Amino acid sequence: MVEFQISAPGKITLFGEHAFLHGKDHLLAASINLRTTLKFTELSDLSDSQDVIKIEFSHIGLSVNIPLQQFLNHFCGDEQEFAGSSNLLHSLTKKFVLLDSKKLSLTQQKNLNIFLYLLASVTYYEQIKIKSFHVHLSTLLPTDNEGLGTTMSSAVCLAACFLHWSCLQKNAAQDAKFDKNCLEKISKYAQCQN
Repeated sequence: MVEFQISAPGKITLFGEHAFLHGKDHLLAASINLRTTLKFTELSDLSDSQDVIKIEFSHIGLSVNIPLQQFLNHFCGDEQEFAGSSNLLHSLTKKFVLLDSKKLSLTQQKNLNIFLYLLASVTYYEQIKIKSFHVHLSTLLPTDNEGLGTTMSSAVCLAACFLHWSCLQKNAAQDAKFDKNCLEKISKYAQCQN
């Protein structure tokens, strides 16, 4: 059974946030010692597991079980082509989340969108073999203050999680450290979810 934990810090912008938003590249930011933590457990080897993707984001009260086959049909059916079209993937993700939107707050919908986008994207590009799994994400960062990077910290954890899972499936990651290439991929994936 595959099981691991990943965490990412929040951030604070010390200088230049307004200029950066207007296309200037003068930004000074620092990480802070408030972290988002993700625990990943593959469920396929457990005798009582069902074929589901279990998502738990305790900091926002999100707990969803998605039937594995439903995810595969929606995102992986008919050899979906995401290459060069993040808009197509965003559209597919929004359609999927709308199926359960009556039960979810806007914050929960946004976080579920990010989760599904990153899972589908990393699955496609890194060729993950999706099995039943459980992701538990929690954060010490305030969820009502975007200035501390709560959303990006979560996205980094999710992108790192799925990339690490892919490496484990390919027997390419024996230790928990990411090399420069992996860090660049994590950054790319996390930034594309916006």
